[in-house]
This record gives sequence, C-alpha cells and structure tokens, in this order.
Amino acid sequence: MTLALVALWSCAEAILLFVVVDVPLSVIAVRSGWRRAAAAAAVAALAAVPGGLVMWLWAADDPAGARVALLALPAIDDSLILETARRHAESGLAAAFAGSFSGVPYKLYAWAAGSQHAALWPFLLMTPLLRLPRFLLVIALVTGVNRALVSRWSMRARMQVLCACWVAFYAAYFASM
Repeated sequence: MTLALVALWSCAEAILLFVVVDVPLSVIAVRSGWRRAAAAAAVAALAAVPGGLVMWLWAADDPAGARVALLALPAIDDSLILETARRHAESGLAAAFAGSFSGVPYKLYAWAAGSQHAALWPFLLMTPLLRLPRFLLVIALVTGVNRALVSRWSMRARMQVLCACWVAFYAAYFASM
C-alpha cells in the first residue's frame, strides 16, 4: 500500500468516498508495523486538507447541491447533516474533533463549515489535527492485536481477520444508521 494511495484515499474520503482511510492504514499496520502506519496516518491527515477545501468551497458556493451529493452516500441522512451543522454552529472545530470519534464523517463538518461560511484557514489548518488522533488510535489498536497474533498466525490469517473486522464494522455502522 503506497503513501500516494493513502493520500488519494484520504482526500477522496474528505469529499465523497465513504470507506474510511483507516482501512488502508490498518492494512499498513498489519503488514509493515506501527512506524510505517504512523507515517501513513500523517500523510492521510495532511491529504484530508485539499479534500476538506473542495467540500468547504462546494458548500459555500452551492450548499444545497453539496448536500444532495452527501445524501446520496450510505449512512448519511438529512437529520445527520442538520445535527452536524447545528453542532458545528455551536462548537466549531471542537465539534469536528468529537465527531471524528463518534462516526460522523469529516466531510459533513467540511460541508457545515462551508455552508456556514466559517473561517476557511483555521478549518484547513486544524484539519490534520482533527483527523490524526483517530488514525493513530486505530493503528495503535490494530498494531497491538497484530503483535499478539504474529507469532501464532500467518500474515494471510491476520489479514483475513482484519478484513472480517472491517466488514463487521461497516455492517454494524450501516445497520445503525
């Protein structure tokens, strides 16, 4: 898994991709360990900035059109968009930070910030700090489990477990939305 792919994935996730960049980051954690995964997480956090910029600009220019595009994504409905906008209006970037750990997609906060014409530069400058903590938490968990299994299970078996975990995660996530 290359850093370029991670960067592209993260940028696309900040706009309309709905599979989180945590997926390739966790693959890197299993295959290459904590250090390489942490470097990839830093790349992913930085690569979210141009995606956030696209969504912010789109929402500032055409909030209704951007909202329609968001509504076409799985697990996003109007109530989630409106609740995210309300939280952003009340708490700004603190809401976006909390959202990164609660399952609310970053793209919804980028939409909220743009549609509310919140200050662009603080939003963009804080984007890596909004994204990186969750990425590091995920790769820390994956690395810990991988270390516990590495002496007993093959790489193939560990990758199958990782894949099964992501399938279960998305099944639960989509079922709850």
